[in-house]
Amino acid sequence: MSCCKIDSLHSGAVRGTIQTIGKIPTYITIPPNIPPPSNQDKNDNDTTYPAKWPKAILLLPEGHGITLPNIQLLADTLSTNLSCPAILPDLFGAHPFPITKPSNWDADAALEQFLACNHPGTVDPILEEILHWIDQPAAQGGFGGVERLGGIGYCFGGRYVIRLLAQGRIKAGVVNHPSFFTMDEVRGLAGDGEYDCSANAPGDARLRPVFSPLAIFAAEEDDILPEGKRREMEDVLKKTGATWSCRTFAQTGHGFTVRGDISNPAARFAKEAALRGAVEWFHEFL
Repeated sequence: MSCCKIDSLHSGAVRGTIQTIGKIPTYITIPPNIPPPSNQDKNDNDTTYPAKWPKAILLLPEGHGITLPNIQLLADTLSTNLSCPAILPDLFGAHPFPITKPSNWDADAALEQFLACNHPGTVDPILEEILHWIDQPAAQGGFGGVERLGGIGYCFGGRYVIRLLAQGRIKAGVVNHPSFFTMDEVRGLAGDGEYDCSANAPGDARLRPVFSPLAIFAAEEDDILPEGKRREMEDVLKKTGATWSCRTFAQTGHGFTVRGDISNPAARFAKEAALRGAVEWFHEFL
């Protein structure tokens, strides 16, 4: 299965560190020369530090987790280009895909086991703990609070960006070849739950604008998000009234934005273009 395959390990020096939030290993990277918020012993005349981070990005990883160099480098790049912290929590505990596969690797069996171990029932509590820590004051051991939180997901993580955006927990979202989401989750981007997507709904209800900005970067050949499901997703998004964009890259497969073979010019272009697109999306909507 393409969701288990790593076409290349990307090289480079990473800037962030892995910290433990509760029991959750989390890769955190902060741009140089950006002071942290200080909401302890702060008086009204103290302007040295912001009361909160103005913005931050929550990265939700694909199935190989947070130790994959590729995802750490992406976190660093997003942090630098957006001048804000990037927070990459481990969603999988002891159950990510191994970066180095054994000789007897059975991709289909591995995917079945992975999905049995990692699902909303396991991931949602992790995200709740991370979001609580993000909002908690630094004086209480938290991150200090964020005024505007964006989310970007890769493969498996894309589903949870959609869920968080629908819940209003993040202000803007980007998903790269998202996996295993449901159309009901996409319909949730309509917002308050009162939006009727059916053909029988009054015209003004069906056309009511909803601000749930979501950008999608998709692969041309994707056995997890095939063309039919991608087009169905687009059709649902049209009916929600959400603010959205979808770009599909030729000569790419599932995972190209994070695990693509960057020695291949087409794959490298697509990866870098999707990353630029994510940065532009957050600059516009976050």
